[in-house]
Amino acid sequence: MRNRFLGPMAILLYATWACTPGAIPSPPAPQETPRPSVPPRLSHDNDENLVDPKAPMRTASIGQRVDTANWAVQVLQSPLILSEAKANTLDAKGVPIAVQFRVANVGRQGASIGSSQFELEDVVGIRYSNIDWYEEGFLSFEQINPGLEYEGWLIFDVPGNAVFQNGNWHLVIDGGLFSDPARVSLGGGGSWTDRRE
Repeated sequence: MRNRFLGPMAILLYATWACTPGAIPSPPAPQETPRPSVPPRLSHDNDENLVDPKAPMRTASIGQRVDTANWAVQVLQSPLILSEAKANTLDAKGVPIAVQFRVANVGRQGASIGSSQFELEDVVGIRYSNIDWYEEGFLSFEQINPGLEYEGWLIFDVPGNAVFQNGNWHLVIDGGLFSDPARVSLGGGGSWTDRRE
Protein backbone atom coordinates (compact mmCIF):
# COMPACT_ATOMS: atom_id res chain seq x y z
CA MET A 1 0.00 0.00 0.00
CA ARG A 2 2.89 2.28 0.67
CA ASN A 3 4.13 1.95 -2.88
CA ARG A 4 0.79 3.00 -4.23
CA PHE A 5 1.08 6.49 -2.67
CA LEU A 6 4.75 7.09 -3.50
CA GLY A 7 4.08 7.93 -7.15
CA PRO A 8 1.41 10.55 -6.57
CA MET A 9 3.32 11.89 -3.58
CA ALA A 10 6.51 12.33 -5.65
CA ILE A 11 4.59 14.19 -8.32
CA LEU A 12 3.03 16.46 -5.71
CA LEU A 13 6.43 17.21 -4.14
CA TYR A 14 8.03 17.91 -7.54
CA ALA A 15 5.16 20.23 -8.52
CA THR A 16 5.48 22.12 -5.24
CA TRP A 17 9.25 22.48 -5.68
CA ALA A 18 8.94 23.57 -9.35
CA CYS A 19 6.43 26.29 -8.48
CA THR A 20 8.68 27.75 -5.78
CA PRO A 21 10.14 31.08 -7.11
CA GLY A 22 13.81 30.74 -8.01
CA ALA A 23 13.80 26.94 -7.91
CA ILE A 24 14.15 26.58 -11.67
CA PRO A 25 16.23 29.27 -13.36
CA SER A 26 14.22 31.02 -16.06
CA PRO A 27 15.77 32.64 -19.11
CA PRO A 28 16.35 36.38 -18.80
CA ALA A 29 13.50 38.57 -19.97
CA PRO A 30 14.16 40.21 -23.33
CA GLN A 31 15.29 43.81 -22.97
CA GLU A 32 13.38 46.44 -24.88
CA THR A 33 15.48 48.84 -26.92
CA PRO A 34 14.53 52.43 -26.14
CA ARG A 35 12.80 54.18 -29.02
CA PRO A 36 13.47 57.80 -29.78
CA SER A 37 10.61 60.00 -28.77
CA VAL A 38 8.45 61.21 -31.62
CA PRO A 39 6.90 64.64 -31.29
CA PRO A 40 3.12 64.61 -31.30
CA ARG A 41 1.65 64.98 -34.75
CA LEU A 42 -0.31 68.16 -35.26
CA SER A 43 -3.26 68.48 -37.58
CA HIS A 44 -1.37 70.86 -39.88
CA ASP A 45 1.74 68.63 -40.17
CA ASN A 46 2.47 66.92 -43.44
CA ASP A 47 4.35 63.68 -44.14
CA GLU A 48 7.67 65.50 -44.57
CA ASN A 49 7.74 66.11 -40.82
CA LEU A 50 7.98 62.36 -40.21
CA VAL A 51 11.35 61.92 -41.94
CA ASP A 52 14.79 62.97 -40.83
CA PRO A 53 15.65 66.59 -41.57
CA LYS A 54 17.54 67.12 -44.78
CA ALA A 55 21.29 67.52 -44.63
CA PRO A 56 22.54 71.06 -45.15
CA MET A 57 23.25 71.98 -48.75
CA ARG A 58 26.79 71.90 -50.04
CA THR A 59 28.01 75.37 -51.07
CA ALA A 60 30.76 76.40 -53.48
CA SER A 61 32.01 79.77 -54.74
CA ILE A 62 32.29 81.09 -58.28
CA GLY A 63 34.85 78.98 -60.15
CA GLN A 64 34.59 76.02 -57.74
CA ARG A 65 32.94 72.70 -58.53
CA VAL A 66 29.96 71.48 -56.50
CA ASP A 67 28.43 68.00 -56.90
CA THR A 68 24.86 66.83 -56.54
CA ALA A 69 23.69 63.38 -57.67
CA ASN A 70 25.16 62.68 -61.16
CA TRP A 71 26.12 66.30 -61.80
CA ALA A 72 29.19 68.43 -61.20
CA VAL A 73 28.35 72.13 -61.61
CA GLN A 74 30.61 75.17 -61.85
CA VAL A 75 29.63 78.83 -62.21
CA LEU A 76 32.25 80.37 -64.52
CA GLN A 77 31.97 84.09 -63.74
CA SER A 78 29.98 86.66 -61.78
CA PRO A 79 26.38 87.02 -62.94
CA LEU A 80 25.56 89.66 -65.55
CA ILE A 81 22.75 92.20 -65.23
CA LEU A 82 21.51 92.38 -68.82
CA SER A 83 20.64 95.48 -70.81
CA GLU A 84 17.12 96.81 -71.28
CA ALA A 85 17.26 95.84 -74.98
CA LYS A 86 18.05 92.26 -74.00
CA ALA A 87 15.26 92.39 -71.37
CA ASN A 88 12.79 93.34 -74.10
CA THR A 89 14.05 90.50 -76.31
CA LEU A 90 13.60 88.04 -73.43
CA ASP A 91 10.19 89.51 -72.57
CA ALA A 92 11.44 89.99 -69.01
CA LYS A 93 9.14 91.76 -66.58
CA GLY A 94 11.93 92.66 -64.17
CA VAL A 95 15.72 92.69 -64.44
CA PRO A 96 17.22 89.73 -66.32
CA ILE A 97 20.22 88.16 -64.58
CA ALA A 98 22.46 85.85 -66.64
CA VAL A 99 24.61 83.14 -65.03
CA GLN A 100 27.26 81.35 -67.10
CA PHE A 101 27.86 77.78 -65.94
CA ARG A 102 29.28 74.40 -66.86
CA VAL A 103 27.69 71.06 -65.92
CA ALA A 104 29.27 67.61 -66.34
CA ASN A 105 27.68 64.17 -66.01
CA VAL A 106 29.80 62.36 -63.39
CA GLY A 107 27.40 59.40 -63.18
CA ARG A 108 27.49 55.99 -64.86
CA GLN A 109 24.73 56.52 -67.43
CA GLY A 110 23.29 59.21 -69.65
CA ALA A 111 20.94 61.62 -67.91
CA SER A 112 18.85 64.68 -68.68
CA ILE A 113 19.21 68.06 -67.04
CA GLY A 114 16.89 70.98 -67.53
CA SER A 115 16.59 74.63 -66.63
CA SER A 116 13.96 73.79 -64.00
CA GLN A 117 16.71 72.22 -61.87
CA PHE A 118 18.32 75.64 -61.33
CA GLU A 119 16.96 78.50 -59.23
CA LEU A 120 18.38 81.87 -58.24
CA GLU A 121 17.97 82.50 -54.51
CA ASP A 122 18.04 86.07 -53.21
CA VAL A 123 19.37 87.32 -49.87
CA VAL A 124 16.13 86.57 -48.00
CA GLY A 125 15.62 83.09 -49.47
CA ILE A 126 13.15 83.86 -52.27
CA ARG A 127 13.85 81.64 -55.27
CA TYR A 128 13.42 82.68 -58.89
CA SER A 129 12.89 80.26 -61.77
CA ASN A 130 14.92 80.26 -64.95
CA ILE A 131 13.47 81.80 -68.13
CA ASP A 132 13.33 79.15 -70.86
CA TRP A 133 15.09 80.74 -73.81
CA TYR A 134 15.29 78.41 -76.79
CA GLU A 135 18.46 79.69 -78.36
CA GLU A 136 21.92 78.16 -78.75
CA GLY A 137 23.92 78.44 -75.53
CA PHE A 138 20.93 78.79 -73.19
CA LEU A 139 20.00 75.72 -71.15
CA SER A 140 16.50 74.44 -71.67
CA PHE A 141 16.82 70.64 -71.62
CA GLU A 142 19.92 68.60 -72.42
CA GLN A 143 20.72 64.88 -72.53
CA ILE A 144 24.34 64.42 -71.38
CA ASN A 145 26.27 61.14 -71.43
CA PRO A 146 28.79 60.17 -68.71
CA GLY A 147 32.06 62.06 -68.91
CA LEU A 148 30.60 64.79 -71.13
CA GLU A 149 29.73 68.36 -70.20
CA TYR A 150 27.56 71.25 -71.30
CA GLU A 151 28.45 74.93 -71.01
CA GLY A 152 25.85 77.63 -71.32
CA TRP A 153 23.75 80.36 -69.74
CA LEU A 154 20.80 80.55 -67.38
CA ILE A 155 18.57 83.64 -67.41
CA PHE A 156 16.50 84.67 -64.38
CA ASP A 157 13.84 87.41 -64.27
CA VAL A 158 14.20 89.23 -60.93
CA PRO A 159 12.34 92.27 -59.54
CA GLY A 160 14.51 95.38 -59.80
CA ASN A 161 14.25 96.25 -56.10
CA ALA A 162 15.63 92.80 -55.13
CA VAL A 163 18.82 92.90 -57.21
CA PHE A 164 20.84 95.32 -55.09
CA GLN A 165 19.82 94.17 -51.61
CA ASN A 166 22.80 93.75 -49.30
CA GLY A 167 23.73 90.10 -48.90
CA ASN A 168 24.70 86.99 -50.75
CA TRP A 169 22.79 85.45 -53.67
CA HIS A 170 22.98 81.73 -54.54
CA LEU A 171 22.44 79.50 -57.54
CA VAL A 172 20.58 76.44 -56.20
CA ILE A 173 20.97 73.18 -58.13
CA ASP A 174 18.48 70.36 -57.64
CA GLY A 175 20.25 67.07 -58.39
CA GLY A 176 17.08 65.01 -58.53
CA LEU A 177 14.69 62.99 -56.42
CA PHE A 178 17.25 61.12 -54.30
CA SER A 179 19.81 63.89 -53.85
CA ASP A 180 20.24 66.96 -51.69
CA PRO A 181 20.48 70.29 -53.52
CA ALA A 182 23.78 72.12 -53.90
CA ARG A 183 24.45 75.86 -53.98
CA VAL A 184 26.94 78.24 -55.53
CA SER A 185 27.52 81.54 -53.75
CA LEU A 186 27.26 84.40 -56.26
CA GLY A 187 28.09 87.35 -53.99
CA GLY A 188 25.97 90.49 -53.80
CA GLY A 189 24.24 92.15 -56.74
CA GLY A 190 26.52 95.21 -56.38
CA SER A 191 29.53 93.08 -57.39
CA TRP A 192 27.96 91.75 -60.59
CA THR A 193 28.78 93.01 -64.07
CA ASP A 194 26.13 95.58 -65.02
CA ARG A 195 25.34 95.58 -68.76
CA ARG A 196 22.44 98.02 -68.51
CA GLU A 197 22.87 101.17 -70.59
